[in-house]
Amino acid sequence: MKKSLATLLVVAFVLGIAGTALAFPVDFSGDVRVQYATFQDNITGSDDSDADHHDTRSRIRLNFSAQVDQDVTMFGRLGLRTTSGLSSQDPNKGLLDQYGVEIKANDLTYSVGRQILNLGQGSVAGFGSDVGYDAKFDGLVASGKLGAVDAHFAVGKSTDINSWNPSSGKVTTAYNAKNIWGIDFSAPLSSNFTLGATYATIKDTVISGLNAAKYTGVNMTFNPSDNFTLNGEYVKSNADTLNKAYFIAAIYSWDKDWFCIQYNNVQANGVDQGLSAIGTTTYPVQGDNLLAGTGEYTGFTYSYNHQMSKAAAFNVCYMSLKANGLDDHDNECTAGVTWSF
Repeated sequence: MKKSLATLLVVAFVLGIAGTALAFPVDFSGDVRVQYATFQDNITGSDDSDADHHDTRSRIRLNFSAQVDQDVTMFGRLGLRTTSGLSSQDPNKGLLDQYGVEIKANDLTYSVGRQILNLGQGSVAGFGSDVGYDAKFDGLVASGKLGAVDAHFAVGKSTDINSWNPSSGKVTTAYNAKNIWGIDFSAPLSSNFTLGATYATIKDTVISGLNAAKYTGVNMTFNPSDNFTLNGEYVKSNADTLNKAYFIAAIYSWDKDWFCIQYNNVQANGVDQGLSAIGTTTYPVQGDNLLAGTGEYTGFTYSYNHQMSKAAAFNVCYMSLKANGLDDHDNECTAGVTWSF
């Protein structure tokens, strides 16, 4: 951990000097999160001895951007993740996991490089925000307005999704890199209702003979009052069976607090399980045994957030998810504090 943190500090120092020497500003932002996590994974069908455990997790994300001129900005992110407890064999991760350039031209913004990808509300594609073994997006994202319509277009490739195997002491590839292209649109239909649509194709880059999976999604956001928001997304793929997925979430906020209830219903072929924000690899905190089934699950997530100060927030998240076709539930709970800067 000391070596990784030292690397972050050195890079930050060098970027600060570079920005001064090259006469363009370098801005920094990010967050530090410390969490306690506990898992009671009672789903049968897996012999994973670590299915029921608890651990302490910390994560640092340091974003930096350098505005070269009025229309060109270089960006990047350094990340550090550590884990202690029964998962402490998993090695600490410190890496430069986002980098690229953002160009503004003709009312459009082009982002090229390694970055986060979100299409719609994330159910079709939503990955890259975490630090560690999760996938990142290498490619082009173009964003802009077509009248009142917000539009995004993406073309590129995801990185591999890796996992730590404590038995072998090695990192292995859990999901192959995939070619992706997709587009989404959203527009306000009234002052408190927004409707969106998404389409994407995702194709494995390693396994030959597989056709591209095609996903179509619709999403909505409804704000009946200043304190209440209802949003959700429905996705259907071109698979012959088990090809639907959706989530719906209700958020109530007051003063310095908000509370959210979210329900997910994900069929095996409804989304890409590794690249969708509600897939079995991406959505749960741990969810080892959700993957022991068919890749489909249902369940509720309850989240509470309290803003302790302008920079610090306390958050608790509890989820109870059931893998279809298997017994019992995967119950996960995290509680922690996040400092943003």
